[in-house]
Amino acid sequence: MLIVPKFCERLYLDSDGRHHLDRMPDLVYVDHGDGTATLAPSNPDSIYVDHHDGTVTDLRTGLMWKACAEGLNGATCENGSAEHLAWIDALEKAKASNFANYTDWRLPSVDELRSLIEQCRGSPTINTHRFPNTAGSLFWSVSPFPGVAEVAWAVSFGSEEDHGRHRDAPLAVRLVRGGQ
Repeated sequence: MLIVPKFCERLYLDSDGRHHLDRMPDLVYVDHGDGTATLAPSNPDSIYVDHHDGTVTDLRTGLMWKACAEGLNGATCENGSAEHLAWIDALEKAKASNFANYTDWRLPSVDELRSLIEQCRGSPTINTHRFPNTAGSLFWSVSPFPGVAEVAWAVSFGSEEDHGRHRDAPLAVRLVRGGQ
């Protein structure tokens, strides 16, 4: 029997409680050898290199991320308080950052931000070993919302969903470098 987290039941179970494995093409299962299986992490610790300077590199994408959301610091992001900024302020914050002696920090695209999502884990939907103390809230992306100039895409680490948000809205920020 596959044990599906409550958070994902709406996606992967039919009305009779039967699993639809065809709806889970990107997920990997861990067989426990006792007739049960659970979903394996989609972003396990092993895909990240921790540089021990507050940054981690995703080996699949080559992107280097700040481990802490803006406003937080410390080995487990325990110090400070997460900043919630308007989109233009988030862009400026990225431009001005020289964190870990790098000066090319930027806001991630919506796809880059989504690459951090831990599928079917509940809030926060991110690897909390590599990105500790991440709120299950919306984070800004640099990606514009099609057809609406004053809206940009944001990604929720509470619901695994993308949302268009007015650029004046105060949202959390996580910076990235590399790629593009």
